Amino acid sequence: MAVTRGPGAGVGGERGGCDGWLFACRRLRAARAPRQRRWRAVVATATAAVAGALAAVGGLPHSAAAVKASSALAKLLPFQRQCFPTAEACVLLLNQYGSFGCAQCGADLISAPVAELNELSALNAFLQVEEAGPRAVLLPSNLLFDAEALDMLARNPKNVAAVLIAWQPSGAGPPDRYSPEGPEPNKNASLEGSGVEDGWNPNGLNFVSRYYPFNVFLLPPSVVDIIRERTQRFRAGPASTATADGGGSLGPGDGTTVSGTQEDQFPRFVVQSAGKMWACNQTVSECLEGNTCLPVGGQSVWAAATRLGTTVAAEYVAVAAPMDSTALFHSRAVGAAAEVSALVTMLAVAEAFGAYAASQSNRTLVRVPVFMGLNAEAYGYAGSRRFLNDIINFMCEDEEDAAATATGGCKNPFMPSLKFQVFRRPAEGAEDGRGGTRFSHVIDIGPVGSATDARDAPTPGPINATADAMSTPRPVTNDELAKPVPFYAHAASNTSTGLQALLLSAFERVDPPAGAPAAGDSIELIAESSLTWPQYPPTSGQSFIAEAVTSVVPPEVVTLADFDIEFRDPFYHSELSTLPTDGAPLVEAIALAARGVVRTVIALAYFDVNTKDTASLEMLAGNVEFVQAADEAADSISTESIGELLRCLAGNWTTCKLASDLLGEDTRNSLVRFVSPSNYAGTYVPPTRAASLTRSGAAKVRLLRAFLATATAFAGRTGDPIKCSNEAGCKDKLGADAEALHCVRERCLAADVYTHNAYGIGLQPTNAAQSSFVLRNTTEGDSAWTESHWDGALGVCGITEDAFVLSIGILFAGLGVLGGAIGLSAVVAWALSEGKGTSVVRGVVRGAEGGAV
Repeated sequence: MAVTRGPGAGVGGERGGCDGWLFACRRLRAARAPRQRRWRAVVATATAAVAGALAAVGGLPHSAAAVKASSALAKLLPFQRQCFPTAEACVLLLNQYGSFGCAQCGADLISAPVAELNELSALNAFLQVEEAGPRAVLLPSNLLFDAEALDMLARNPKNVAAVLIAWQPSGAGPPDRYSPEGPEPNKNASLEGSGVEDGWNPNGLNFVSRYYPFNVFLLPPSVVDIIRERTQRFRAGPASTATADGGGSLGPGDGTTVSGTQEDQFPRFVVQSAGKMWACNQTVSECLEGNTCLPVGGQSVWAAATRLGTTVAAEYVAVAAPMDSTALFHSRAVGAAAEVSALVTMLAVAEAFGAYAASQSNRTLVRVPVFMGLNAEAYGYAGSRRFLNDIINFMCEDEEDAAATATGGCKNPFMPSLKFQVFRRPAEGAEDGRGGTRFSHVIDIGPVGSATDARDAPTPGPINATADAMSTPRPVTNDELAKPVPFYAHAASNTSTGLQALLLSAFERVDPPAGAPAAGDSIELIAESSLTWPQYPPTSGQSFIAEAVTSVVPPEVVTLADFDIEFRDPFYHSELSTLPTDGAPLVEAIALAARGVVRTVIALAYFDVNTKDTASLEMLAGNVEFVQAADEAADSISTESIGELLRCLAGNWTTCKLASDLLGEDTRNSLVRFVSPSNYAGTYVPPTRAASLTRSGAAKVRLLRAFLATATAFAGRTGDPIKCSNEAGCKDKLGADAEALHCVRERCLAADVYTHNAYGIGLQPTNAAQSSFVLRNTTEGDSAWTESHWDGALGVCGITEDAFVLSIGILFAGLGVLGGAIGLSAVVAWALSEGKGTSVVRGVVRGAEGGAV
């Protein structure tokens, strides 16, 4: 290290023994000070502890030395290893196209000093330094929102041991827009030509499609403060710096801070990045074969609006929505404005339709609505494609005895229920022997939560919103709703324009929010998409369209969304897509969408409308009975229920009253600490093991099943209740199959509500238990997403580190103290046996107290 002689320097012995090399002297003093303080604390603690122990052995009063022991121990706390369980990690994902995300490879534990870089120029300078040595790079959250920062780190990682993101530091607000997703989400799994010129997601930074060869952690402000304080404690003189001009020098200067300590100076505070990704440097085939990864997925949930008996309905109407979201940090993948808004819309439609259907028990459904929550849609539409593929191709080799097990389903290959097979269309007339599905119409609900951004953009805020804010729509004016249009209907080619027209006409009758003028032509709530087929948004509708190609009778598919040619959500698939502080606009958007969709479902289910015939659509519009039925169903859409669902699916269960209501207070309380706001799909495990391995996801699936069972129950809803504490208590009740029985609100209900495996169709289980998978011969677009296993200690710790020689010295000193303590114990034991214990112990205690400093 080069130093210069300072002006006015003294000679040897001056300035406390320093010779005038001012900078070197200051660093020497600073380095000595914490080490001397620590040795004093160690000596004081050891002597005080020995004195306290001897006093206790001799039956003497609690001495002052014992009190000093507690005080001295407190002085050692800053030097002990401390781990930070609130740190959140980015992890490694793999599919047939490569590796994505973050992976620490080669070592289970990597220790490095901290380099805090607050500007992009300083980061660039640090990464160019040739001999900087690996550092734990601490960045402010605004650099996470910068496209260049993570790109720099990924391209030049030689100086990076780990990356720490200081999440939303004090005084720094969130950006106006930020999306780590790519411009065209699920591009490889989407239909060819379905993209748009500049991408659906114009804010997409494509971070999730990059590979970062180091661990990346998101740290809360409290942890960042501790790391900064510990680093500054051992800072020796002026900080190490990297010059902002990119020259790359590391040394004393006035540039941007890189580290509080040089690598050759001790003691120093280092951050430990713990957790090796097991699937490092492997392909998806290799990680599956070596059991170092598991499929991304979980369980989808679906419910039929009426009983699925032995007589199969001719046609079914699918009302589908995604259940999952994603983000760079999966623990913050809430997806409030996108996926959660779509899912809650579907649930609100199911509840409203179920309420209307309960009053029409004497009427026969023309088509049976099926409400679907599809999991792992953010990963190649895994849930929808798995469901449709199984409808057409699944073959059970060993079926469960539903009467004996009360579960039904298939043993090999495992499937929780086989009821989905009623949707399989006979293969007569199909060239490939597959008839496709019986879905005649598909209403795919995409993101609707940003519909009110046509007026203004909700500000991201706390996850938990108040009940008043979540249930009170704010008044709007005619001008506010006029431009742009809140919703758009995307039709899958010219064959779906009839369903599109029906959906458009249903929204003409949707009542606008409270305070707005009466509905009419002057308020346009929905419009046709301006796109031309095959341009189609990246939603679950893609799977139904792909299936329609091989179906004997292809379904009409329409996606309802809050965007036309580009996403309106400024935080799509990001850590900022949480519930807004003012939740009223979000509730309002969902309620508007649900009212229009339920009108459409009423038309398809109860009225024999031919959506391919313009005359039939015109007759329906003038049908008074339909208008009254649609109005009744739409009026039952509950903003209170919508607000509660939002809190439960995108918040913590401490505020989820619905879980207490449907599952019971005790059950909710037992699950509340495991449920997070995140809606990341997680890794697929069979539902028999999910409750213990993927607790948050399993708890939400359980809530959805209970909600849908309440909405669609065909028995047990009315009359004297049959009490229960679990499903087993409902066996042989209500005249229903065992697998259709549910215990909700301590009451037995019969409803055709089931779960379905959700993992990519590019993956194939190798055993009946589905604990091992292989990559099958995939075709273009087949989902094969997997998540790497990692060491259980994945996280961040911090520790004070000494030079190796000093550490060895401390070890031998400790052994010496241990030997002395053993010898002293022997002396005291001898004295006690000889009856001289009290006098000897008093003498030793006085000596120990005199040695305590």
